Amino acid sequence: MKKKFMLMGAGLALGSALLVTSAFAGIGGAKGYEAYKAAIKQTATVSNATHQVTLSVRDNGNELLNVKSTMKRDEATQSFSGIAAITAGTTVQTIDFHNQEGKNILKNSNSDTYYVIAESGHKEQMSKYKGWEDSAHNQVLENIVDTLVGNLKNYVVLGNTAGAHQTVTVSLRGSQIPSAANVIGSLIVKEALNRDHSQEDMDWQKIGNNPLGLDVKQIAAHFPKLSQEVNIDEVALHATIDENNYIMNQEIDFTISGKDASGQAHNVIISIDIDMSDINSTIPDIIDLTGKNIKTIKSSDFDH
Repeated sequence: MKKKFMLMGAGLALGSALLVTSAFAGIGGAKGYEAYKAAIKQTATVSNATHQVTLSVRDNGNELLNVKSTMKRDEATQSFSGIAAITAGTTVQTIDFHNQEGKNILKNSNSDTYYVIAESGHKEQMSKYKGWEDSAHNQVLENIVDTLVGNLKNYVVLGNTAGAHQTVTVSLRGSQIPSAANVIGSLIVKEALNRDHSQEDMDWQKIGNNPLGLDVKQIAAHFPKLSQEVNIDEVALHATIDENNYIMNQEIDFTISGKDASGQAHNVIISIDIDMSDINSTIPDIIDLTGKNIKTIKSSDFDH
């Protein structure tokens, strides 16, 4: 199952990267692009901070899914903690998560059970990806992104706000979105909305536990099954950069149109709002498992 998640994730990451880089990176030699790219690099160096992320999915004005999460992260102690509130329809579930002492800990608000997943071989696995952190490798990736940008450099608008803060704004509509990015984005949307989640249920049954306590199949049932005339209509980004060149907030919106098998038209808006705060002063919460109801899951159980 882990391999399947990785392949799916890689596909989504590649497709998203192509879409975002092609769409947002109106960014090549333009002043706005260079400012945004420099801020991304600077933000990537942050090793201690609190991140707040809100994801919203709406269809024809009705919110189908809302996820609000807060995560405290500290690379020095290799730990993080957080909470995520997931609202789908009238159902609200809250999940606490921790990473401490080489273990991932999950707890659903509807249960008193703490699921502990030991990270056996974690360091060895991470060492395999060390090459991705090399500056030479990053430069290659940066060159690829710059190449993909093409002639969309002038769509990024760089502005100033109070103090030394800057803003970066991009809004692409219709034909401004490259055809290749639109095709790839549409395929990703169709795959995501029409995915059969029955296999995930079987995988959890093999493990014997669903530590998240989420019924993904039920959540997915609320989403429209777009199968015809799927199109990315608009991509918009607004970012705020502080005086230290950190990206403190990013708001990203994707507007997608299409029809389901019955011909019903849908207008789907996916919004992502990302905030960062408490740089170099964040302390992840530590959960004391003494006396708690604990169930242990081996990391190898995910290797289906």
